[in-house]
Amino acid sequence: MPVSTTELKDLLASLDGALNAVSALGVRWKSSRFDTYRGILADSIKWEWPPRFQTADDKKRFFTFIEGHSQATQLIGASGFWSVLDPSLLCRMLDKIVKGSALPVDADEDDPSRNVLFELSTARYLSLAGFNVQITDEKEDVLASAAGHDFAVECKRPASFKTLEKNLIKIRKQLVARRHVAQRHGVAVIAIDRIVGLSGGNGLYPSFDALRDRVLTGMEDAAKTVTQLSQAVGLDEVATLASLILTAPVIAKKEGALYAVQQVATFALNQRPETKPILDAVEALYAAGPQP
Repeated sequence: MPVSTTELKDLLASLDGALNAVSALGVRWKSSRFDTYRGILADSIKWEWPPRFQTADDKKRFFTFIEGHSQATQLIGASGFWSVLDPSLLCRMLDKIVKGSALPVDADEDDPSRNVLFELSTARYLSLAGFNVQITDEKEDVLASAAGHDFAVECKRPASFKTLEKNLIKIRKQLVARRHVAQRHGVAVIAIDRIVGLSGGNGLYPSFDALRDRVLTGMEDAAKTVTQLSQAVGLDEVATLASLILTAPVIAKKEGALYAVQQVATFALNQRPETKPILDAVEALYAAGPQP
């Protein structure tokens, strides 16, 4: 399981580097949610770990810290992919990313700022895995290719297991709409931090062993559920691969340490005889997975 202890000073320095790059592109992030994140990450360096909650305001600040840590980690990681994008497209995407509220909106509402950041993060992970990745200028769709096969990529951030099926149905509809190119296959990408309960300040565990078990169990449960629901809603007919991405800061009380979890699991959704040559051709890429 890719887990590393988080040195907040290093994270803050990396965030400053990413935000300086954002500024250099002419995108204003001051007074945005990332300005809030930067401030609370700087303050957290002086906190006692694990933090203690005395008031409702303390809890809100901690929730904002957790969200800021996660969003900053994604922005920093995604910045490694920016150089391959058209500058005008990148600026439009970054302008969307820095907007929005510091804490996530209601689970039933759309959240463009986090959605676009997740798409950039997905593009970066696929690129690290060895796929050739591009984002279209017009609709900002993610496309990937490998071993002579083209893949349309659709990303979703379900709020819970209860909303997972609805999101898989949306992915299916979007992939069907994008199948106008002959021999284009589909990849369904799901952010599972909210599904496994590691977002919103929930990543607080008695020990490192406990959090490791929760992450591994959560990944296994999510993969099993995505597979079953994909078959139920027909997503497996248009999506050859599924990818689960987990990015979350978690705290182990016993060790008194903050850990950064970055887990990616990609697996075959459609194993029909006609798709086996495709899976065989790209297996070395998705089976090995990226190194965050």
